[in-house]
Amino acid sequence: MSDKVLYDNEWIQLCLKDDWYVYTHQKKSHGEGIAVLVFDSKTNNVLGRYEHTPCHGEGLRLTAITGMCDKKGLSPDEITIEELKEEAGIIADKEELIYLGWIYPSKSSDTKLHLYAIDGGDKELGKIEGDGTRGEEGAYVKWIPISVAMTCNDSTVFSSITKLKLKGIDLLSADPFTGLI
Repeated sequence: MSDKVLYDNEWIQLCLKDDWYVYTHQKKSHGEGIAVLVFDSKTNNVLGRYEHTPCHGEGLRLTAITGMCDKKGLSPDEITIEELKEEAGIIADKEELIYLGWIYPSKSSDTKLHLYAIDGGDKELGKIEGDGTRGEEGAYVKWIPISVAMTCNDSTVFSSITKLKLKGIDLLSADPFTGLI
């Protein structure tokens, strides 16, 4: 049986699979996105992104730096470079990116999220451009200890930190407070 679209708009589809399983599909991005973890290998701090995420509560929330693969002809690497500039004010080259693999951020979504990391401790944080949406009004970034990042309720942050450790970069081992969480 093919999937039935229950709801459809410019951004998202709500789909029914086999007459029992309901999931979301990020329509505008063709089911692909990126997330990037910016870390400082000298301090083991990470760059925290604070933005409005209404489905998680009111006000600015600590979240992952993310973006949709919605620009025709651009690879996930190229989208990541654009999102670093837009959401963190960081200018980077593709060669600096560490590809961490991909995840499904939720079992109620078929969207693949490509995970990246970059050692950005020596990078200047420029002006955050944003994408003009309400969710990015007042958004900002700041360097935070890994123990603060671990209190974030965005599972993409945890996935990125874990996958970075699998690449041999362990941000958790240098912070004595992460064991308290």
